[in-house]
Amino acid sequence: MTQFLRQNDTYHLAPDVSGVAIDNLPAGFYRICFHKEIGYWLQITDPMKLIPKAYGNAYQHQDRIMETFAERDSIPTTVMLEGYKGTGKTLLAKKLCVDFVKNEGRIVILQSDTHCCDAYKGFLQKIKQKKIVFIDEFDKVYTQAAQVNDMLTLLDGMYPQHTMFILTMNADSRHSKYEFFHNRPGRVYYNLKFGSISESTISDYATDVLEDTSRIPELIEFIGRFTMFNMDMLTVLIHEMNKSGSNELPVRQMAEFLNIKPTISYDQVRLRYTATFKGYDVSDIIDKSYICLDQLEEAMSNPDNRLRLYIRENSYKIDEAGKFITHIDEDGDEATTSCLAVRDSEGKRVELEGLHEIVKASELNMKWDAKTRVFTMHSKEHDLQVSVCAEPSFSYLNKDTRVLDF
Repeated sequence: MTQFLRQNDTYHLAPDVSGVAIDNLPAGFYRICFHKEIGYWLQITDPMKLIPKAYGNAYQHQDRIMETFAERDSIPTTVMLEGYKGTGKTLLAKKLCVDFVKNEGRIVILQSDTHCCDAYKGFLQKIKQKKIVFIDEFDKVYTQAAQVNDMLTLLDGMYPQHTMFILTMNADSRHSKYEFFHNRPGRVYYNLKFGSISESTISDYATDVLEDTSRIPELIEFIGRFTMFNMDMLTVLIHEMNKSGSNELPVRQMAEFLNIKPTISYDQVRLRYTATFKGYDVSDIIDKSYICLDQLEEAMSNPDNRLRLYIRENSYKIDEAGKFITHIDEDGDEATTSCLAVRDSEGKRVELEGLHEIVKASELNMKWDAKTRVFTMHSKEHDLQVSVCAEPSFSYLNKDTRVLDF
């Protein structure tokens, strides 16, 4: 029987000496330690703490994981949690560990150093108690391919034990260094991917924390400009929104001084314009160089910004006989009269005056639909309406419609 010798707050594997050793480790959290002169031992460490409320579905697989762990009593059960920082993978790992200690009275071993020798594997195997070994940021602890490969014998079950290994990773397990983990459930039973937080999670958290909940649509609109958005970013952003005086500061402007920048490459964006002028389609005629991404961005955040509305004449006026209509220009010469030629719904030619006006953003009715990622701009005075969306999709909030927030 394996026994443990306690010295202050450390536990060593001990020989069978009556009155000195104990049969089982007390429930709690331990950190695995090593010294070349002493070998391996466990150090009591502070228990993990959970946040008061978890948002989203971070815990949805917990019961399934624990049920599988209970069934596999002689072979390790490995859970790999992958994703960007702040996306919930460590939250689930902590929840598994805390409940394991609290509800089952078991032990959790935390590992932050690289261990891959036979002595390490044998040490864990000799701890016969049901346990969890948690290696946070596994890809930073095991950085060499040889180290990763050496761990495979432990995860494969060559050292039988009732242990759950929880590995969190910022890297992708399909990286060549971890290729022997991918699609190998004998080694890694569960492989959960954590992406950006959902729109419902954003709304739920903002409803609880944001002081002015009327700004939630503005918040979601801004977040739609990201390919990835995590809980850390959301927490900081709402914290800034709650500061005194921030009600007058648009969320878009906060991004100028926060380390929260939209992940959109304008070089990869193709804008799709739809425009009507006096009820006629001018999508292919309107000058798009004056309503580009940068200008629309400014118009959304600065009502004093000016936009140029320009639909140049593209033809010449024609009379009923099919002849060009002329006029006398400023120099007294006869000149052909230009016009904006469009087609009505029946395909008939309609002649209009072109449009060339510079207006303030505040003079336009501008709307942003965070769901469809479509920007609309309406000038009632000039009877002009422009809708703009972008392709392909960069926004994770609306992957299905393949349009982009700019």
